[in-house]
Order: sequence, then C-alpha cells, then structure tokens
Amino acid sequence: TWFILRERDRLFPGVPQVAGASGGAGEAVEDGVTGVLVRRPTEANDVARAIAGLLDDPARRARMGEAARRRAEASFDYDLLASRLAKSLGDMM
Repeated sequence: TWFILRERDRLFPGVPQVAGASGGAGEAVEDGVTGVLVRRPTEANDVARAIAGLLDDPARRARMGEAARRRAEASFDYDLLASRLAKSLGDMM
C-alpha cells in the first residue's frame, strides 16, 4: 500500500515518470503513455536518454503528464484504494 500511495502522489501533479522497468515502479508507469520505462536503470546513459527525450519534446511531456494525472485519479484515488483494501481484507477472513 505504501508504494501505491507514493506513486499516486507523484502522478497526481501531471508529471511523466521515468522509472526502471522492474519492480513496483515499472508496474505503475505505462511505458510511452504515462512515462518512460528504462530497461537498464543501472545504466546512466539509458536513464539520461529517457529524461532527455522528455525534456526535448514538450508536447510529448505534456501528453504523458496529463495521462499520468488521469491514471492516478482513476486508479490511485484514496477512497478507491481504501475500498479495495477493505475488500481484500474481507476476502481473507
């Protein structure tokens, strides 16, 4: 839950994300839609290229940022998350 809440707060401002393709961040970012997934996040040049690609294309950056905001509102809203958590806990009982 902590990860989801942290991602929600990052996505709500409408900023496209650059994230490693593995783990939770990779699941939260829709590659090419809400941000850019870097396949080799330990390679500084790969990360720099992803960031530069967003900085060099304001229209793409704005489009991805808006998509990130919409996704955060639809998928990571606190009321929605609380409802999902309550259902999951209820299913466990």
